[in-house]
Amino acid sequence: AGRAIGNDTVRGVMGLSRGPVLAVRPELTDLPKRIVVPVDFSRASIRAAQLARRIVDEHGTMHLVFVEPSRSKVRTESEEAFELIHTRGVEAAFSELVAELWPSVGVKIDTVVRQGSPVAEITRFAEESNADLIAIGSQRHPFLDRLLLGSVAKAIAADARWSVLVTPPVRAGHH
Repeated sequence: AGRAIGNDTVRGVMGLSRGPVLAVRPELTDLPKRIVVPVDFSRASIRAAQLARRIVDEHGTMHLVFVEPSRSKVRTESEEAFELIHTRGVEAAFSELVAELWPSVGVKIDTVVRQGSPVAEITRFAEESNADLIAIGSQRHPFLDRLLLGSVAKAIAADARWSVLVTPPVRAGHH
């Protein structure tokens, strides 16, 4: 019941911490071999990817996952054109991020685009990939948005099926 209303330890620490929070499940006894990193190309998600790259096993895999909103099955020609431009932009952003992460010889970094609810798609992908850890950037949102929408990072941490690494948002005046 405490988890349902947000009174668990990890989410409490996330709310207070100025640094990254790493919550490790008991079965993760070595460096994670399969890390899922949800990215929206914000500074917070890029920081999460950079920190995940530091802790992934030398023969591990990082899955960078971008979730875009669901689209209608029936699209006009101009919507198809916009989708093509958008997709090429996401691919370019992924290429730039992968290059920034400096993957070593044994580390594999792949990119995935999903459509739908961010929390649902991230957890579904984590299940499919048998993730050891989800590394996610936390962002500050206006109070009303948090009340109505919740936080993706907090929802992922509350799920508790995976170890999580949550990077806090940059505080005003710090970079």
